[in-house]
Amino acid sequence: MPHPTNISELKSFLGMVNFYGKFIKNLSAHTTPLYDLLKRGKHWRWTMSHTKCFNKIKKLLCSAEVLTHFDMSLESIVTCDASSRGLGAVLAQRAPAGGGERVVAYASRALTSAEQHYSQIHKEALR
Repeated sequence: MPHPTNISELKSFLGMVNFYGKFIKNLSAHTTPLYDLLKRGKHWRWTMSHTKCFNKIKKLLCSAEVLTHFDMSLESIVTCDASSRGLGAVLAQRAPAGGGERVVAYASRALTSAEQHYSQIHKEALR
């Protein structure tokens, strides 16, 4: 997943992080530099420190503390999304007895130059 190039892409990334971030200890400490870019009146300027923060969050999302093994007996949930530059998906499973979702795997790919011109609904339908 490439780093965001504008506020809309950053909001999309942070939304995904917050959804699955309940398994990441002290998530807010890791996301603070990225949220600073969203402050009203702040000029968008992506720096090396933002890149480090972004990469750290991606690494945390893929850590053993977040990911779990697939279990055929549990309900599976597939969540997909498309942006102007790529596609993303998450395979999760719901823990028994009303437990929360646990991520099994992430998938993403960049859109080809032709696919970037598709309408949003067609991007969402890509595989």
